Amino acid sequence: MKLADKTNKETHMQKRRKLSHSLEDAMIEAIHLSVGKFTYMNMMWLRHPEQLTDLSLAADYDPMKCFNSLDGKLQGQLRELQQAVTSKFHEVFTNILFWKEFKIQMQQQHSNSITRIRHTVGASIFDCKPSELDTATARMKFKEDIRFIEEADGTTRYKSLCPILYKDYEGHHEKRKIFFNCSLFQIYTALVRGSIAVTRKTDASGRPTLEDIWGLKSKGITPGAIAACAIYVQNTTVRAMAPVVDQENTDALDEIGVDSGAEDSETSMNGSQKPDRVEMNCKK
Repeated sequence: MKLADKTNKETHMQKRRKLSHSLEDAMIEAIHLSVGKFTYMNMMWLRHPEQLTDLSLAADYDPMKCFNSLDGKLQGQLRELQQAVTSKFHEVFTNILFWKEFKIQMQQQHSNSITRIRHTVGASIFDCKPSELDTATARMKFKEDIRFIEEADGTTRYKSLCPILYKDYEGHHEKRKIFFNCSLFQIYTALVRGSIAVTRKTDASGRPTLEDIWGLKSKGITPGAIAACAIYVQNTTVRAMAPVVDQENTDALDEIGVDSGAEDSETSMNGSQKPDRVEMNCKK
């Protein structure tokens, strides 16, 4: 019995090593290179990854209707994944181990990002003392900003639309104010340009940033990136991530982002660059 118990208590790292050994090193590296950009710019969670092994591109897919059905969402996700992962590995999309590793690395990306935001730029972004972000109890000072709710049974949740997402929030939803809160853009800046770009305590290090490596200046901020920053704002200030709840909120925020003019930050159809909203909305 003791031997069985010991076997059942396999650690997360042991499972990770077994999974990694089942995949080629080149494939692991391809996933690693793809996950960061995909998580920040496209989606924070894979939607029904178990279905990706049998999914193929539909000829009649309409991106304007991607939120109308689960099939549309899955097709949209597959297209974004094919753009994120080098074509050399598209054929292994049928391997469930590929998606398990992809999911693990996305979860690690979430954890690393929240920790980095809290400890390097959180106090600057939220205009508070570092100690006010150190513990779950201390972070409760922000609960009204994210509409944090604790139920009688101890479960917690927060509303997708909450004051911290708006610029000059006035108690109700305004299409042209949502996602324009400076804290979202500062989090985006920290993620793709580095914490030094937020704190401005010293000059830039001279090393290329993710914004440079990924060529983001010419592409602008995607609705997926804005939704990701909204989730990071809420999780950095109060609670740890809850994948099911947060994925539902991300889906809702993605739809709102597309409908609220989030695409205004992207390059226009004729190729001319539109204004950078990060710079426009975060000057104090």
